[in-house]
Amino acid sequence: QQQQQQSAASTISPKYSTPTRVGPTKEIQRSRPREDETPISTGKRKTKSKARSKAKSKKPKVAAKKSIFNEPTGRWGHTFCGDGEGVVYLLGGQGHNQLCSDSFWKYTAENSKWEDVEAQGKPPATRMGHSCVYDKRHSCMYVFGGAKKKRFFRDVHKYNVETNSWSL
Repeated sequence: QQQQQQSAASTISPKYSTPTRVGPTKEIQRSRPREDETPISTGKRKTKSKARSKAKSKKPKVAAKKSIFNEPTGRWGHTFCGDGEGVVYLLGGQGHNQLCSDSFWKYTAENSKWEDVEAQGKPPATRMGHSCVYDKRHSCMYVFGGAKKKRFFRDVHKYNVETNSWSL
């Protein structure tokens, strides 16, 4: 009788070959189901229809809207470049799942005010992960590289503070 209880207390699960302890009145919970049992999770999340997932992937991404307040929207992957005299420039970045359309801002510490900069010339394409440096001697800011979606830039752009213009 003791041998029957021991063999009943330690049986082998047919699917996973892991011991399952069985007591006189109840079975201890297993992390894996047997072949004849249905799993707890139905797996609906993993089994999306192909048409639905394709339709969802074709949804266009829209650039972040400009803030209704006169300040930049929240972002990451941007650059913050100061001129050493209380003016700081903010360029590019990414907001919530999209590149920021309000990409170039100027902050003046003297009056604690943001200004959306509308410069002449062709500005750099909307980007994130770029580098930026300010040249005090020539009153210019240089922007290098960055990325937009899966495209990586190796270009250099120059912003002249005195003429408020971009050039390559």
